[in-house]
Amino acid sequence: MLGQLNRLLAPLRNRVLSMVARAVILQATEEEGLRRLMLGILAGETNDNAEIIQHYGFASQPLRGCEAVVLHVGGDRSFAMVVATDDPRYRPLKLQPGEVVIYGSADRLAEGEEAPEWLEAPEDGTPAQGMCRISLIPEEREIKISCGKFTMEVNGVPSQISAEGTQGGIFEDLAQVGRDVVVIDHGDSQGVYVIQRGGEGGNG
Repeated sequence: MLGQLNRLLAPLRNRVLSMVARAVILQATEEEGLRRLMLGILAGETNDNAEIIQHYGFASQPLRGCEAVVLHVGGDRSFAMVVATDDPRYRPLKLQPGEVVIYGSADRLAEGEEAPEWLEAPEDGTPAQGMCRISLIPEEREIKISCGKFTMEVNGVPSQISAEGTQGGIFEDLAQVGRDVVVIDHGDSQGVYVIQRGGEGGNG
């Protein structure tokens, strides 16, 4: 009797066990507004038409080798939906309790890439991070942006901030230290002077 019950329940048990799986992303594509993933699920098992579901307002294009959590609707292995992705190769390390980071593959140095002078290499030998990220730090109630170049676009006009200074858009009319000059055309101080430092304005 028990053996017969097990045989009857076996198909249902197999479908339940097949509903959730871990996978490795082999390829990501986008056609006509639909984003699809090719997955490697088990040894020899692949799915080349998995749908990816992401939170509204957030979008990412996972790289080859990224890990994924896959749901198979009704236990049907041909109908796969990716509901979560993670890539340990680029995941930020050593975060403060409660800290939130928005990051991508550019946050970590590529193989063979030298770290810039301003980036402190970890003492434990782990790859240097912090090249391109937005961090929400709860202890200071601070939003920290780390990047090589920061661009904001207002009504289609880009404005950029980098280590070389500011450029374009809203910065066009702002004087820059070391680049712009002040012209004094009368008195003992007559001449052209490069702006050496900024200062605080006053009412006097």
